[in-house]
Amino acid sequence: MNGFDGEAGLVYDLYQDVEVPIGTIQADLMFDDRIQYDSLGYASSLPRIYEAAIEDPNGVTLAPIVREEILLNGRSYTDTGWRHRSVSIAPFAGQTVRIHIHESIPETYTGPASIEFDGFRIDAQVLPEWLAVEPATATIPPA
Repeated sequence: MNGFDGEAGLVYDLYQDVEVPIGTIQADLMFDDRIQYDSLGYASSLPRIYEAAIEDPNGVTLAPIVREEILLNGRSYTDTGWRHRSVSIAPFAGQTVRIHIHESIPETYTGPASIEFDGFRIDAQVLPEWLAVEPATATIPPA
């Protein structure tokens, strides 16, 4: 759970580096998120921004997961409910990637808010390093 409010210009960055093994044939990163806020009857002129992405270790985006802009419209309590996110990281086999969550608050104190994350997991199928096929390609004639 993390705050999703504050003074203008406040940012939150949550991240974790993950090594995707060589031999990965399938790997899906999955997690759930939920945003709750109360505008206290105020409307905001700038949206709060929530983004999640897969990046390389230098911060270059390799695969976006979600980008959400939340503009307060004067409503009272709002709850997005739990939402499921998923992205394949199999294309990055043999590399280290960063799971990066970024929150940006562009306007000062427009109402209390929180963001929650749960159930981070990677479902993967990885061939063992000792397993190889020789020859790598061949044609088998009909019998």
